[in-house]
Amino acid sequence: MKIALLGQFGSGNSGNDGSLEAMIDILQSRIPDVELHSICANPRAVADRYGIEASWHGRLVLQNSLLCKLSKLLGDVPRNVLSVFQMMRTLKGVRWLVVPGTGILDDFQDTAFGWPFVVFRWCLIARLLRVKIAFVSIGAGPLHHPFSRRFARSALKGASYRSYRDEFTKNFLGSIGVEVKGDFVFPDIAFNLPRPPMHQIDSTAHKTVGVGVMNYRGWTKNDPNAELIYKTYQEKLSRFIIYLIDRGFRVRLLTGDIGDQVAVSEMAQKVRGSMSKDDTDKGAVIFEETTDLHQLMQQIEQTDMVVASRYHNIVCALKMGKPLISIGYNDKNDYLMAEFNQIPFCQRIETLDLDRLQGQFERLLQNYFLIKSEIKAANVGISIRSNEQNHILLEKINALTPVSSENAMLARTR
Repeated sequence: MKIALLGQFGSGNSGNDGSLEAMIDILQSRIPDVELHSICANPRAVADRYGIEASWHGRLVLQNSLLCKLSKLLGDVPRNVLSVFQMMRTLKGVRWLVVPGTGILDDFQDTAFGWPFVVFRWCLIARLLRVKIAFVSIGAGPLHHPFSRRFARSALKGASYRSYRDEFTKNFLGSIGVEVKGDFVFPDIAFNLPRPPMHQIDSTAHKTVGVGVMNYRGWTKNDPNAELIYKTYQEKLSRFIIYLIDRGFRVRLLTGDIGDQVAVSEMAQKVRGSMSKDDTDKGAVIFEETTDLHQLMQQIEQTDMVVASRYHNIVCALKMGKPLISIGYNDKNDYLMAEFNQIPFCQRIETLDLDRLQGQFERLLQNYFLIKSEIKAANVGISIRSNEQNHILLEKINALTPVSSENAMLARTR
C-alpha cells in the first residue's frame, strides 16, 4: 500500500519533523507492506533522514532558461499546467494522502497563498485521482485572510478521516464553515515518539531551568513592528534568565527551529555580558544545538523545569514530566497546557509580564512535586488517547483501501 505524507518537513523545524517521524513509525509498524512517500519542503533531507522517497511540495521548477521566459510571457500558465501533471505523477498509485499533525492550516509568518494553499492544491488533485485523504491531529488557526480560510475549507472537505490536536482547532474550523461534527480531537502525534532514557539528576547540583528562545517577530509576515517585537521579547527574557542565574540556577537554552539560532546567539551574548566572571566560569548558561525532538527531549531531561514558547518545546517538556511555564504566541499552547491542568502557568509572548513570570516561577518551585504528579497523571490519559487514535486511523485506512485484483482473486479461490 502506498501512502503519501504531506507537510512542512525538512525545513529545519524539529516539531514538524517529529510529527512526520511519529506517523512513519505508526504506519511502518502496523502496515507491513506500506510504501511511504513524503511531499515536503526539503525532499533530500527527508529522504536521507527517514529512508523514504520524497518530492517537493511546490510548483515545478523549470531548468531551461528559454522555457522560463516563455512561461512568464504566457502568464506562467505552462508552468502551472506542468506542475499539475507533476503532482498527478507523484500521487500515481497512492491510496492515501495523509497530513500528519503540525499547525498546517494557519498563517503564522505566511501569506494567503502559503501552506493552506499548498494543502488545498494537493487535496484537490488527490480527490480527482480518488486518493483517500486523512488529516491526523492537525492544528489550525487563526487564518486571517479570506483566501486562506477558503483554501482550508476546501482542503478538509471530502477527507475520509479528520482529527484535531485540540478543541481550539476544531472550534476555529467550525467557525469558518467546516463541518466538524463527528470529527475527532486527539493529542498531538508527537506524543507517540518514545521517551529517551531517564537519568538520575544530582540533587546536590544547581537546579537547571530549560529556557526556550524563539526568533519571534510577530504573527504576521513582514510585520512593520517586527524588530520592536523581537527586541522587547529578547530584553524581557534575558532579564528573566539573569534573575534565574542570580537565584543560583543554571540555564539551558532550548530551540525548536533552525531559525532560532540567531535569537539564541544574541540571547547568550546579552546574558553573558551581564554575568559575573564566577557565574561564567561555572557554566551558568548552557547551549547545545538540537536537530530533532529526540535531542530536544534529551536536553529537557537534564533540566528540572522549563520555560518555553514553541509548541513542541511544550509538548516535549510535558511528555518528559517537567513542570513548566508557557509563553505562547497562539491559543494552541494554552489548550495544551489545559490538558495537563497547567493554565495558571501560561502567558502570551507579546504581552509578557516579567513580574508575573517571576511570580509564576516561584509558584512552580513551591508546588513542584504536586505539579509533577499532575503532569504524570495527564500523560497516562494522553497515551491512552493516542493509542485510541492509532487504532481508529489504521482501521479506517484498511477498511477504505481497495483490495488489489490479485488479492481479491486469491480471496475468492480460498
